[in-house]
Amino acid sequence: NGRIPPDGASILGRVMSTGGGASGNVAAGAIAQLLGAVVGVQSVSNPIGAEGGSDAETLSAFVNRGPRTVRHRGRAISLSDYETLAREASSAVAFARAIPNHDPGGRTLTGWVTVLILPNSLDPRPWPSFGLRQEVQTYLESRAPADLAGGGRIFVTGPDYLAIDVSATLAPKVASQAGDVDTGARAALAAFLHPLFGGPSGNGWDLGRSVYLSDVAAALERVDGIDFVSDLELLVDGQVQGSSVAVGPNEIVVAGVIRIT
Repeated sequence: NGRIPPDGASILGRVMSTGGGASGNVAAGAIAQLLGAVVGVQSVSNPIGAEGGSDAETLSAFVNRGPRTVRHRGRAISLSDYETLAREASSAVAFARAIPNHDPGGRTLTGWVTVLILPNSLDPRPWPSFGLRQEVQTYLESRAPADLAGGGRIFVTGPDYLAIDVSATLAPKVASQAGDVDTGARAALAAFLHPLFGGPSGNGWDLGRSVYLSDVAAALERVDGIDFVSDLELLVDGQVQGSSVAVGPNEIVVAGVIRIT
């Protein structure tokens, strides 16, 4: 918010911290080694996944964000403004969608804005921590109209997940590679159904986007060692869904139970 320093200016950074970027957002249980001996401590583990790490903004991401930043000019007016500002509130936010007239109880109520966010995480079911939700909410309230901010009518949370179960029967090209095919198929399905990095284009799933059996089949066909897929079904709560799964307007898909034969 200050003046841009001129080229060649001498800048003193009193506090500076660096890390591994997005690669530092390890999943729960990934940290299992002590860097130094601690008396009385035999083992360590992280019960929740790490968040907050992000890589430098790419040129393509800047091209997409720049016009939106210029348009909102630091004020939340339209729904797209809330979404852009939510991403700008923290580099940990990888997904943001604003829903109008939607209160914390899920009811349709005029004068509310619900902002759904997801952290940049490799966890199969990423969920924004309390701290991240509060950080984004505070940032939005300082830039939103007074009636919404003062009335506490901005609600920041994560989306509702719809678990997609997959049942598939695969034929490997070589019988002795059945184990590798099984492992590869499970990994491919988990990656395809990941909320942030899955989907047909690999850019994640948007709210309300349906899942098609043909797209799941295409993901399996790219697995090395598979000769053909003889049976493939999509299920929700144990019920076979046919050629596609309809997803609610405020839901996002996530991998459920994967059964491979």
